[in-house]
Amino acid sequence: RCILRNGEVVSALYWFDFTCRDQKMAYLYAVATREDCRHQGLCRALLADTREVLEAQGYSAALLCPENEGLARMYAGQGYLPVCKIAEVTRVAGERPVSLRRVSPEEYASSRRRFLPAGGAQPEECFWRLLAREAELFVGEDFLLAARRQDDTLLAVELLGNSEAAPGILAALSCRDGTIRMPGNTRDFAMFLPLIPGTQAPTYFGLALD
Repeated sequence: RCILRNGEVVSALYWFDFTCRDQKMAYLYAVATREDCRHQGLCRALLADTREVLEAQGYSAALLCPENEGLARMYAGQGYLPVCKIAEVTRVAGERPVSLRRVSPEEYASSRRRFLPAGGAQPEECFWRLLAREAELFVGEDFLLAARRQDDTLLAVELLGNSEAAPGILAALSCRDGTIRMPGNTRDFAMFLPLIPGTQAPTYFGLALD
């Protein structure tokens, strides 16, 4: 969705559908306003209009991941609440690599249902195809991994299942060290707006399109 001025996009956002507890929700991402048009209330207007559209289409909630504290305050002013805590830890490679294999976006999405914490959010499959453009997707015996490699450093944007496998994962991917995101209780990762009274927030939504 976007706001146009003189035929040019000045503010925009996108969304993916996801499900949680059999309810349809919207993950909003890439919420942005053109630099020379900021501080004019355009983003707030776009979010308010998008809320009306989502409500009319029967969505039970919206969820987004703020890039910084200033945006988090702005979203809070629109009624969004901080939710979905994660842990983000640094690990070094172990001596014993674990077994893992790279998988397609479709297989990752299917396998994820087995590792997803109770009450966790599951995006639609086209989300995984887009994620696969910026991250590699892997399945192991007792874990699931989405990660990016840069030289010998790993950024694991999601590790589900056995978190103790992290050192072995780093060894298997020939990485010296890495930052690992996983379910936890360290910091809020997302913000949540219920559109139907009583809708519960997901317990876990650990993935964002950077």
